[in-house]
Amino acid sequence: MDFSHTKFSFRRPLSDYSKVRALYGYILRGRKFQLRKVKEKQYLNVGCGPKLLHDFVNLDYLWVPGIDLCWDITEGIPLPDHSLQGIYSEHCLEHLEKSLATAIVRDFRRLLKPTGTLRIVVPDAELYIDLYVRARNGEAVKFPYVEGRCLPIEPLNRIFRDHGHLYAYDFSSMQEMILSTGFSSATKVSFMQGRDPKLLVDSPERSVESLYVEGW
Repeated sequence: MDFSHTKFSFRRPLSDYSKVRALYGYILRGRKFQLRKVKEKQYLNVGCGPKLLHDFVNLDYLWVPGIDLCWDITEGIPLPDHSLQGIYSEHCLEHLEKSLATAIVRDFRRLLKPTGTLRIVVPDAELYIDLYVRARNGEAVKFPYVEGRCLPIEPLNRIFRDHGHLYAYDFSSMQEMILSTGFSSATKVSFMQGRDPKLLVDSPERSVESLYVEGW
């Protein structure tokens, strides 16, 4: 790993440097000794990024300070069957091909207790498509995160293709995926509304564009 162009400062912790974090991730990812930190926790935060939740197992592919599990979820989540009361995932699954996301949701079903709840938050493709159609019909609309004027196709491309997105969900597609993986119910909910208060940890800044779905 090349650090020749990295400017170091003694006032800055090593863990602040992106290259150091990538190195930590490379070393730690998939190592089972990490599981010693997650005993007795009943909730899982999948694709946590820097959003670390108290009393959750915080899991991400990339390492950040304080993370519990640096893990590739496409290889299965190393927790026991029926060991969790709740699983939360915010703006994660859209970064995976749908076939991989489906396998992961099936693994979520394995991990949850019979009374457990899955809460998935993803960008809402239907919202963006509706805004695009309305804009093309001459209506003045406000796209999420857009200041001023833009071509209507630009925010649509952002939701489908930018930021490493590989699949865009509407409620119907998310509902079908959840039900096909063994859940008995898949319900559209809203920002900070849902079945388990412990899972109501949604990021306010994402609410303007997000789809919220729960399965049990």
